[in-house]
Amino acid sequence: MVHALYETHRALKDDGLLFDLRPASVNITVGILWPDRFEALGLRRYNFEHDYAADIAVGAVLREGRFVLESTAEFEFQRHLDALNDLFCWLDENQKPEDPEANPHLLDL
Repeated sequence: MVHALYETHRALKDDGLLFDLRPASVNITVGILWPDRFEALGLRRYNFEHDYAADIAVGAVLREGRFVLESTAEFEFQRHLDALNDLFCWLDENQKPEDPEANPHLLDL
């Protein structure tokens, strides 16, 4: 990751901007949104190793002075799926092949 940031720094023109935009490192609640309420079904658990590694890499290039941190912001992001099959597809797509043991079912129901 640090090497990729070095290459990005090299390729950016002077005063160029780099945005590090990633979801927060949190497990998320999966549920059904009814017109009048939210019904939680379970917790989607993540393995945050890659995210922690990205934090370390970004910190390294900031300390080296290759980039300057101008601002940070947090924002809420919600994913809405229209059908149960869409949820199953999303779960399948988000199972990391390098981490099959993290949670084989992805959801704690």
